[in-house]
Amino acid sequence: LSKTSLSEEVRPGDSVVYELSYSNTGEGPALDLELEDVLPSLLRYVSADPSPSVVDDQRLVWSIGELAAGTSGVISLTTEVVEDATGDEPIANQVLARMSNPPSDSEPTVIAEESILVVVSYPNVVLSKTSLSEEVRPGDSVVYELSYSNTGEGPALDLELEDVLPS
Repeated sequence: LSKTSLSEEVRPGDSVVYELSYSNTGEGPALDLELEDVLPSLLRYVSADPSPSVVDDQRLVWSIGELAAGTSGVISLTTEVVEDATGDEPIANQVLARMSNPPSDSEPTVIAEESILVVVSYPNVVLSKTSLSEEVRPGDSVVYELSYSNTGEGPALDLELEDVLPS
């Protein structure tokens, strides 16, 4: 059993595609084979090919059934990093395989784990206000120029600019 991802660093909202590979290198069939992946809270399930037999909140289960000796399979699992991921620690995600007839010298559960780093990109909004007029008289027009930019790495969501004019 192995779990891999091509993603090394992701940002909130990014997709993370995992490849779950399993094979039976033994001499007999693996009976009642089941793969289980409990997604950490920083990931949201999007899709899988093939689809899981069970989707229970963050718990995904694929009931493989009998896996003959010398055979293998691959599951492509697509997830998304939640928007409020802070990047304080890597996302560790593991998959486990269980079967009803493990060899006497092995455990009934095999675990594979993959970790990726969440990089949080913050916006940095710069705002300036200038006027071309240095002196004005009553009744004159005053033209202001508002300039803004985002010099950060992340998007500035729902940005609003407000200008309260003096009486």
